[in-house]
Formats: sequence, structure tokens, C-alpha cells
Amino acid sequence: MKNEIIMGQLPKQFGDGDIQDITFSVTEDCNLRCKYCYMVHKNDFKKMDFETARKSVDYLLSIEPPSKFVIWDFIGGEPTLEMELIDQITDYIKLKQYLLNHPWSDNHMFFIGSNGILYNTDAVQDYITKNRNHVEIGITIDGTKEKHDLQRVKRDGSGSYDEIARIIPLWLDQFGVRMTKVTFASDDLCYLKDSIIHLWDMGITHIAANVVFEDVWKPGDTDIFENQLIQLADYILENKLWSEYSVRFFDPNVGFHLGSVDKKVNFCGTGKMIAIDTEGKFFPCVRFIDFCLSSNSSGSSMNIGNCQTGMDMERLRAFERLSMTAMNDFECENCEIASGCFACAGFNYDDSERKTIYRRAKHICQMQKAQVRANKYFWREFSKRTGMVSPHQERRMSTYQRNNWNPDGLIYLFFIINDNMVSHCNYVPNGDEVMSSETFERAMSVARARNMIPVFLGNPKGLLSDLDNREINFKILSCSDTYNSTNSVDTVIRIIDSDTLEYSIDEYSNRDGNPSACILRIQASDIDKLDELITNAQYKYGRVNIIKRDVSAWSERDMENYDEVLKKLDNKNFYNRNVSVNIFSDNNKAEMEIGCNAGVTSFTIAPNGKIYPCPAFYFENRDSYCFTDVENIRIEKDNFFTQNESPFCKDCTNYQCRRCVFDNKVATNFTNIPSSVQCKVAQIEQNYGGAWSGGE
Repeated sequence: MKNEIIMGQLPKQFGDGDIQDITFSVTEDCNLRCKYCYMVHKNDFKKMDFETARKSVDYLLSIEPPSKFVIWDFIGGEPTLEMELIDQITDYIKLKQYLLNHPWSDNHMFFIGSNGILYNTDAVQDYITKNRNHVEIGITIDGTKEKHDLQRVKRDGSGSYDEIARIIPLWLDQFGVRMTKVTFASDDLCYLKDSIIHLWDMGITHIAANVVFEDVWKPGDTDIFENQLIQLADYILENKLWSEYSVRFFDPNVGFHLGSVDKKVNFCGTGKMIAIDTEGKFFPCVRFIDFCLSSNSSGSSMNIGNCQTGMDMERLRAFERLSMTAMNDFECENCEIASGCFACAGFNYDDSERKTIYRRAKHICQMQKAQVRANKYFWREFSKRTGMVSPHQERRMSTYQRNNWNPDGLIYLFFIINDNMVSHCNYVPNGDEVMSSETFERAMSVARARNMIPVFLGNPKGLLSDLDNREINFKILSCSDTYNSTNSVDTVIRIIDSDTLEYSIDEYSNRDGNPSACILRIQASDIDKLDELITNAQYKYGRVNIIKRDVSAWSERDMENYDEVLKKLDNKNFYNRNVSVNIFSDNNKAEMEIGCNAGVTSFTIAPNGKIYPCPAFYFENRDSYCFTDVENIRIEKDNFFTQNESPFCKDCTNYQCRRCVFDNKVATNFTNIPSSVQCKVAQIEQNYGGAWSGGE
């Protein structure tokens, strides 16, 4: 077994840094009829003339290059029908780039996407020889003969597999990137497993596979799809193929939440690339060209200029703000498996009644869910068989970290392992119940399926057999508990206070070398020694979260004292120790929710199996649950626990405030009404945090 794991990760084809993609549709004619592909209705024969291409090149090379590297992409129909024209165009491009001393002169690639029928002809082979090191040809072969010939049919009605298969060895020998694109639809799902394995056996090691966006799916397709993927997963695992081969269906980046950071960008580069049709009109990508659209759509309204007048920047304004969030509805925005779910602005336009790029087509929603289930199965089995943390969990971890552990739709599920646990917040445990294995395992099953983050209050070690520490979890433990984290996704947070701090400065840290975090519980009597407490804690912990246990009972004198202490600490030179303290380092960050979001995206399962907003509600009143079962947990639009439902908090821009709904309930009797003390303390904390930015 190799150390590198590449399953699902496709190689980067060209260059480093940003890449500009310029696509010439040189012809709309084709040797084959393809039942399902993104470009449909290739009917009338149209051919680009050289003069149109020349004018387009002249314009594109006259403007400021938007990238370091360019791909000049030639498509059809079947572009190899027009090799003489392509050769003429690329000769002109090379000459013009050289004469202009253009940055792309040595940083360009010519790409031709072909069905392969004419690959072994003199015209294609001479072109490859002439443009060696600056040309890449992609051959589309769909899998087994049955799968390929079902979709790739010649004009006489016969399949094209035999002709394509014969040229694959030559193609692989000439080009180092062993990759092809495969698309599956309803009729050929049953060939999926065998087709991927067949392509691997042919020497094509990287398969960019996906299902079509169109509304073609039938009842039962999701079951076929999932079963085929699970059979393929078992084949990979049994033969230990994960370090040599890849297929996009098992991409480790697929199947978890996406946060605001990731949703600010678009899924692809539409609007930043240029596609040119046979008449010289410019489009934001090839999917908007007329022959790529369905019969009831017109791409003409989506052109963004032409080779005569150049680019119309006003026509591109719609794409400036195009992002995942802009096209998502509430369901997609809070989806628990959003990562890796394909979105195509061109198909959105084609599919929508109003012809807009800002309404996401969702015909593949159930297929995405089936793929994610199979993907999770593969990576969980991978961990079981290798003993390693899977790349899927590593990518999930890095995504959540990048989004400050607050991506839309992410739910934290706190487990009260037993009523005698050590309190991590402003509540007092009571009772003697212990969570049963059945309750725990049922909750963990739901948490895995929905990508919830399990947070264990008390050590589950020895209690349950089904706990896999190779999947993301948090354990909030007392400093006297001897449990140590075992890897980078098994995170331990220690509970300390003024009585236990000295004891906690010991060997208990994450064995993987990551700085551990702690919850420092303070009360009014600790304010005077807060300097000492933080000073000692920051030598040990990379992150210090200060929790004020009795804040609603603080007096005016307590708050004045707190203000003076924070002022002194804010001027103290601790930030060079790479430590973060929530009061200082998280100050005024609109993208980071400091509050625990209890009852909104954070819930607690108690030993009785019921779901509470947080442990405090359970220990105060066992009847104050919000859901009777873990499977009923849901994120709701209208929820009195949210900031927007509070007349005091709705328009407040103090992002430092914890907004503790339990404090609200105790002090004011309403979960959405904060106590005046809580607001005043938050206002004090808002004033500090200048240089305390380390360790985030």
C-alpha cells in the first residue's frame, strides 16, 4: 500500500495558478450520435471559418491577460473533422503570441476533445507531432462495449466501441494524463461498476465520472446507482486500488456541509472563461451556445460579445455575483451533503422557466444522496481496513476549520454520557442516569448519516463498542481524565477552572502535535485573577474559551472590575505565543458565530433519549426537551432560539456576545430576551481584542 491516497482525486492537467479557458466551436457536425451529453441537438452543419477565428484571437490577445496560463480548447461536434482549420488557427495563435511577446507565448496549451474515431489518421497524428508539449487530446470512451455502444452510435447505427478501443493504447502512449470523462444516465446505470473497472484495465487510471443533470431519472435508479457504487467500492478495497486509480464518485471532498466561505464562489468557471461559436459570438461558457441548449431555449440572448466588437462587460455583470449561495434555495443552502454536488449555471438557465442562472436545477438531488451514501461506505470501510483516518474525514475537517466550524446546516449533537459528568458551561449536573449503548448507537447512526458533529460530555471509552475515533468528534473532558486524542480528527477539549488549572498543566495534550483547547470556567470571584489564569493556560493550550458561569448575577462592581482586567490583558504581549482566547481573538468577526446556537444548530441528547437545546435545559427540567427522538432533529426557518427572533439581538452587531438562551430563560423567563447584564458584559468585551489573533 502506498502512502499517497488518490482515490477520487483527479490530476491537474495544465500549468500552475489561474488558467484562462478559451473554447472554439469549430464545427457542429459529429461522427456519432450521443443520447446523453451536455451538448444536445447538434443538428445543422456549421463550420467556423478562419477569418472568424483570426478576429477572435486578435481581440483576445489585445486585452489584458486575466491569467498566467491559457488553454485554447477546440470542440465540435467532432473537432477532428476540421484538423486543417485547427492547424491553421493554432499556427496563427503561436505566431501572434510570439510577435506580441505575450505572456501566453510559452504558457499555453491546445486541447481537443474527441470521440477518437479519427485519432489515428495522418491529419491528427501530424498535428500531435507538430505541437508536441503544447497539445492534449482527450478521448471519450464510456466503459464496456455494452455501455459505450448504447450511447456512442455511428451514422449507420452501429456502435463505435471497437474502433475507439483499438486506438486507446496509442493515445495512452502519446499522452501522460490517463484520464477520460464518463457520463451515466438512467439507461446505462447497470453498467457502471463494470465500465469503471474496464477503463482501469485498459490503462485509463483517472475517471471523471458523473451523472447527467437532466430530468431523466426513473423510480429505482437511485437504488441501482448506489448498489453499483457499493459493489465498485468493495472491488477497490478488496484489490487495494485506492493509491493507483481514481473515480470521481469516491472523491473525498464529496458529501459534507459547505460554509459561507466556500459558497461565496461558483461551482465552475462560467463567466470567467470564453466560448466562441462558429459565427464568432462570445459566451460565458460552451453550455450557453445555441446547439448546447434544448429546443425551447435560445443562447443568443446569453452572448457576451463577439469577435467584431469585443466583450460586452455589462453582459457579464450577472456572473460577477454568481455563487453557490446565489443559486441555492433554503434546502440546498442547509444541505448536510452539499460538498461536491454539481451545479451548472448553463443548465440552470436552460432548465428554468424564467431563463435565469440564479435558480438551481435539482433533478440530481436524489442521485447525489445515493452517491454520498456509497462514498461514506467506501471511506468508512477504508478506515476499518487500513486503520487510517480517511481523506474524506481530513477534507471534511479542513473545510469546517476554514469555515470557522459554522457552515450552514451543520448540527452539533452533544451526548450526555452520564448525569455525573463535569459541567462545561453554566449548568449544574444532577441525577444518576447513564446513557445506554442502544441510545448511543442509534444517535451515532443518525449523526453519521447526517454529518452531525458528535460532542461527548464525559468519556465514552469502555461504554460503547461502535465509537470510531477516526471520524470527526469532540470530547469535552475534565483535566483529570486520562484519555488522549489519537489523531487529528479526534479532538479533546479540557475543562479547567481556578481549582484545577495547575493540575491540568501536565502531559495531557493531543498526541498528534496539534495544540489542544480548553474551556476555562470563571465566575465573579475569579475576575481579579483572570490574568494569572490565562497566563498559565496559554502555556499549555492553543485555544482558551472563557465561559462565565454566573454572569447574569454579576453586579455593577463585578462588571467594572471585569472591564479593568480585560483592558490590562488586551495590552499584554501574549499573541506571539500562538494562542487564541475567545474574548480577544474572536472579537467582531461577522463570519464567526460566537454563541453556542443551542436549539438552532446545536442540540443535546440525554440519557433518556430525548433532545434538548443544551445540557442546561435537561438538568433544569427533564420535560423541557425540543424533540422526542434524535431522528426528528431539524433546522427550522422560524425558531425562537435564533438571534433574528430576539427584538434585542436581531439588529445587534456585537458578534462577541455568546447569546446564551439558557441565561435568557433563567433571568427573563424568555429564551429570546437577554438579561441586561449579559448585554452589558458583551458590550465590555466588544472593546477588546486588538492583537490577540494567534492560534486561530
